[in-house]
Amino acid sequence: MDEHEHLPPESCSEDENNSKEIDNELKESTNPSEPLKMSKNQLRRKKKAERWEQIKLLKKEKKAKQKAESLTEAGIKASSSIQNGNEITDFRNRRNESVEERKLRKEKEKVEYLQRCSRNFSVIIDCSWESDQQERQLKSVSQQILFCYGINKRALKPSTLYLTGLGPRLEEQISKNNISEWLGVIRSHQDYIDVVKDKELVYLTSDATDTLTQLDTNCAYIIGGIVDRNSMKRATWNKANKQGIRTVKLPLREHCTMSSTPVLTVNHVFEILVRFHELGCWAKAFEQVLPQRKGVATSAVNERESASSGDRCEEKEKEDDINTGAVLETEKSVESEREGETESGRKREREREDDEQTEAKD
Repeated sequence: MDEHEHLPPESCSEDENNSKEIDNELKESTNPSEPLKMSKNQLRRKKKAERWEQIKLLKKEKKAKQKAESLTEAGIKASSSIQNGNEITDFRNRRNESVEERKLRKEKEKVEYLQRCSRNFSVIIDCSWESDQQERQLKSVSQQILFCYGINKRALKPSTLYLTGLGPRLEEQISKNNISEWLGVIRSHQDYIDVVKDKELVYLTSDATDTLTQLDTNCAYIIGGIVDRNSMKRATWNKANKQGIRTVKLPLREHCTMSSTPVLTVNHVFEILVRFHELGCWAKAFEQVLPQRKGVATSAVNERESASSGDRCEEKEKEDDINTGAVLETEKSVESEREGETESGRKREREREDDEQTEAKD
């Protein structure tokens, strides 16, 4: 049976056209003397990526056009309410002054943010592992770097962020997010040893024997920009050991238990450092940052659970005491009633005996 019998004619013709275009591209790009460079699947993915880029550009242009139209409408409404030409000039001057004031405010905020970054420790993301990773992994690394910048921008105590050892593929991925405008971020193709000279270098790796207890503002903490660490075991530790750099690991085992692997992403490690710098407590930092899928139980959670269980035990003891007291009171009342009944019975027997003796005398 033919594959296109159950498909509408439009979809069949579209698929045939796409396959014809791909075949033509293959014929054009292939010479008899050269081997085939791209397969049909690779060409399809390439065309899909190109279409997506075109869609993004169209969306961007549409958004810019809508913004320009809204600004034009706002200007027409404002100018329609002003009758005198001098008043229109004053309105434009006021609008220009507000723009200048806004620029000055942004410049001031920029300077203050950079000053706050310089007062704290630095963080280096080691991006020199490009040759050991595939395209999909590099996309994940670039996304995690983007998350790190967002976390740092919103932090109460931000840090200077270094991206060292950048390769062409990773730099291309990051450049899509307008990285040239990022504040407090320093990029370099060189290794961190040649870039950071004013601070002590400390490499964060789970293979280290020493544990990180406190953060030092005179240190620059290095995070390996690797996605799949299972295929590159002890790679960061070996590199730091060859370079003579001190290695430490996060105090995960000391402050929390995890039901899954303790391997963390780049942005999780970065956010843990930022949160600990703000809170001063590792357990609270882990509790706020680590995702629920890791099955994390921190010491802070354990303390709350033990406190709540202690309260429940105290309440149960109080209830038991109350119940025991009530039982004892009930038993006492029953015994007193029994004693009263016994005493009254004895009294009646004595009265009966006295009556019998009196009758006998008579």
